[in-house]
Amino acid sequence: MAINQLIQSFNAGELSPLLDARTTLEKYGSGCLALENFLIRPYGGVDRRPGTEYLGRAKYANKQCRLIGFNFSTTTRFILEFGEQYIRFWSNGLQVADPNSGQPLEVSTNYLECELRQIQYVQINDVMYLVHPLHAVRKLSRIADNNWTCTDVSWTWPAFLDENTSAIKITPS
Repeated sequence: MAINQLIQSFNAGELSPLLDARTTLEKYGSGCLALENFLIRPYGGVDRRPGTEYLGRAKYANKQCRLIGFNFSTTTRFILEFGEQYIRFWSNGLQVADPNSGQPLEVSTNYLECELRQIQYVQINDVMYLVHPLHAVRKLSRIADNNWTCTDVSWTWPAFLDENTSAIKITPS
């Protein structure tokens, strides 16, 4: 005969496999082995994770793309559509348009479709640094909501070169 136990709360979240069968722990009764696609409420219950919203088509229907969030502030947010050798921008449920042509705003990149999943990034205010093992570091800058640039980063750190070939000297103290 199966025994069903009522779990009234999930506020302990997901428990590590190292805690399997540790019923003497207080949090054991309010935790889960796996809780995917749910949001845990502070008072114990769970809700389904909200889904995504269809806003429009990508540039190429037959190629994969990658979506990356860009949050400049609590009121200014973008979704970046990375595709084969381009980035397009979405904001407030609409595709950002080029102010001159009215076409979707787009900046060119050198990332191929098969390389999109390997892109790593970090955002600082209105600048996002893009790193890929096969390409130089790129700097994506938001100048205005409808004005973006993507350029190579030129590192000018003489103090970190292998050999000091200039008059710059560092004297530790």
